[in-house]
Amino acid sequence: MWIGTIATIDALLDSPRIAKGEKTRLLPERERAARVVAEIDSCARTVPEVVA
Repeated sequence: MWIGTIATIDALLDSPRIAKGEKTRLLPERERAARVVAEIDSCARTVPEVVA
């Protein structure tokens, strides 16, 4: 979900049809989504693999 959010926001930021004010509003949302993905990746690397 979060990677999809980043992709969607990137597409909006790249679009010339989106107003500058809206792009400014989207930047913190993109940064938050990127932080969430980084945190999830970080946690996934620290959890030991369970072998059943």
